[in-house]
Amino acid sequence: MNCLDNFIDELQNICKNTDNAVYLYGAGGLASRIKDLLIKNNIQIDGYIIDDAYIPADESKRFIDGVPMISAKNGITKKCVIIPAFMALTKENEEKAENNPFVEKFFDIDFGGIFAMNDINVYDDELFTKNADKFLFLFEKLSDFKSREALIMFMAQKYTGIFRKKYSKNVTYFDKEIVQLENNETLIDCGAYTGDTIMQFIDELNALGITYNKIYAFEADDNNFKIMQSSLNGLKNIEQLPIGVWDKKDTLHFNNSLGLGSKISDEGVELKVDSIDNIIGDEKVTFIKMDIEGSELKALKGAEKTILKNKPKLAVCVYHKPDDLITIPQYILSLNPDYKLYLRSYSASGVETILYAIP
Repeated sequence: MNCLDNFIDELQNICKNTDNAVYLYGAGGLASRIKDLLIKNNIQIDGYIIDDAYIPADESKRFIDGVPMISAKNGITKKCVIIPAFMALTKENEEKAENNPFVEKFFDIDFGGIFAMNDINVYDDELFTKNADKFLFLFEKLSDFKSREALIMFMAQKYTGIFRKKYSKNVTYFDKEIVQLENNETLIDCGAYTGDTIMQFIDELNALGITYNKIYAFEADDNNFKIMQSSLNGLKNIEQLPIGVWDKKDTLHFNNSLGLGSKISDEGVELKVDSIDNIIGDEKVTFIKMDIEGSELKALKGAEKTILKNKPKLAVCVYHKPDDLITIPQYILSLNPDYKLYLRSYSASGVETILYAIP
């Protein structure tokens, strides 16, 4: 049993025993994923709630696949249940729905986190019961109260599906509560996207009056890589590599149709991958950041020699797979049991949860 099973059971009972309409609040890609889930479970959607600014002036265009758009301001005029379809649930949107007398139920469910990998990513009873000792091991290894609090809240969120009410507002990957940047850092950015983390890294260094030695930027998505090249144009000592990070040199497949969740897959375009150890060789590395859609453990294994030799700071995403919080910290500590571990989440959704390993 998991939060999706519970959600579907409750919604099916509502549909069976009442005449309440079922509305999705939002109409983007996440709404489409939720719609597919509902249709698969024989639940009909009666409307998409849309903020007025996004409703077409032409009434004939106020439909999505035959389902009507409904004004968030004054279009809810019958008893209904509402399912939010956005990555971050704002207090304004929540109160707007819950204070409407026609809203019988507002499902406070984090579908953005559930579909974080474009697959269903939740914690179920079996995961907890089989791995209770491993979660307790991580709890005991975390180095501060905020990390242990973050772990409990993350696990609760993954189990219940409910949006996080408390999360860090600090800078992602370079959280000053945890990370102390030094002069002449060498950064390996795995999943460099459009160069946004690198630009943040440089801004943080500039604020400290220090600079970097070298940056390696790995980005597997062709479109993102081109944008990154433009964003980082003119900056020195940045090696940009249009390949995936893995535990060895190989050619795999990459599904590039999933937007931010594009990842190594069984299908898709061919993608050259290689390991950090192969590419970096004997060069000194001080910081490794990883956000590579579920390939983090493979990439860490391909950086074994680099980590053993250099003991770099690590900032690794641990929200892409249900067992990330088990396998990734265990592997890091197997390489260096002296690493201090920290955990932070930077989003109301179940994404942007990062494990730090600090030497």
